[in-house]
Amino acid sequence: MTNDQGLIPSFEYVLPAIRGIQAGREYYVSMCPVRFIPKLFAREDEENPPDQRVARSLNSKRVPDMANYILNNPDNYTVSAITAAIDADINFEPIGIEKEGRKMGRLRVPMDARFQITDGQHRCAAFEWALKQNPALGYETVAVILVLDIGLRYSQQMFLDLNRYGVHPDASLAILYDHRHPQATVVKAVIRNINVFRSLIDKEHQTLPVRSGKLFTLHTLYNATSMLLADWQTAELEQQIDLAIRYWQAVSYCIPDWEAVRQRTVSAREMRQDYVHSHAIALLGLGAVGSVLLSVYPHSWEERLQELRQIDWLRSNPDWEGRIMVKGQISRSRTSIGRMVAYLKGYLGLPLTSQEEELENASSLVGRENSRQQDQQKQRFIRRNTDQFIVILSACGNPDFRQTEDIGVPTLKLPVHSLEEASQICQGYILEYELGGGNWTGGQVLDARTNEQVGYIACSGKIWTELEDWMKLK
Repeated sequence: MTNDQGLIPSFEYVLPAIRGIQAGREYYVSMCPVRFIPKLFAREDEENPPDQRVARSLNSKRVPDMANYILNNPDNYTVSAITAAIDADINFEPIGIEKEGRKMGRLRVPMDARFQITDGQHRCAAFEWALKQNPALGYETVAVILVLDIGLRYSQQMFLDLNRYGVHPDASLAILYDHRHPQATVVKAVIRNINVFRSLIDKEHQTLPVRSGKLFTLHTLYNATSMLLADWQTAELEQQIDLAIRYWQAVSYCIPDWEAVRQRTVSAREMRQDYVHSHAIALLGLGAVGSVLLSVYPHSWEERLQELRQIDWLRSNPDWEGRIMVKGQISRSRTSIGRMVAYLKGYLGLPLTSQEEELENASSLVGRENSRQQDQQKQRFIRRNTDQFIVILSACGNPDFRQTEDIGVPTLKLPVHSLEEASQICQGYILEYELGGGNWTGGQVLDARTNEQVGYIACSGKIWTELEDWMKLK
């Protein structure tokens, strides 16, 4: 009679198993109760030299992380099969005589058999650790692949072959497939709700291929959004999502070149060649500075963010050399990211930390005549600001479709440098919120100095500059 530990009077383990053939050798697949793992799979003696072991030594730092993964996700954790070699005379008893019946049966293993793990020692150790915290795990099972032990050399080769071609998923793909971590949920919501990111984010690669038609990777946007929400980790998930969407939407309005790439008026590759704002360092800097902006100006950050339009993002801008560029190449170091953050803070009127002040001082020394050229750049910005317009973006419900007046679309006043740019901004706003002609109430273009209307942008994007013409439209 078999007891609850799978033993029979002849002192054998009796395991349900499926028999298979691989490379001309038999192997068996079985299910092992987790509570039996410490008894069946003894750890190798760490004192043995490497050439006398069948696997690498146990990395004790990995075990708690794996155990906590199991403990923290009791309803949806996944652990792959453990592979072990059996050093004993075993007996397989098929349940039938037909073709399929001969593959399934009971595997009788002597109790003094030695199970030597060739793949899965950290999983076994993690289960053993987790069992101490949650004994109920002992009634769950893990898949086990058992092979006959035919010597140390074969077992070592098996370990090598099982681990030779293992490749971790790319960082972007890991985020895309992660439905458990809140920050992954936030960044995927950002992509779904912002047209520029929905079209121009590479969700598969950690670094962009040279000829990629995308501007950023999911991994970069994830890191940038994590920086943005660094002080909001205790907020409700929906609040984090809403804030991240609002911020990145506002940023995309301030960098209309991104929309130009989405509209395919310029290629992503050309944009990366000519501009800094289409590189990872800019997105990371925008995420980090956004966190400070939200804290310092919680009620007026959107207005402050408009100063991003004053930045000369061209790679030829001498401000970048010695700050984030070295001999014409963009640096991805932490120091360069810190310098980018400090630079953006200067434009947004945010205070610098002592470390950022040091970085800025060092940057000014490295760049070629940076101080003089920065003054010239600021003067250009001042002159250019005198020619600015303001475009109004607004919408309401369409009564023809029984929509209420307030449809949850924000009203914005954004500075622009030309009527053409105003049209492009309006079209991005209309596309983003999926507005029709019956919704569109914005489009008024004002002179920034006199606040007088000088033009009107129709829902179609057409520019009207004659008073009679736009009054007829309204």
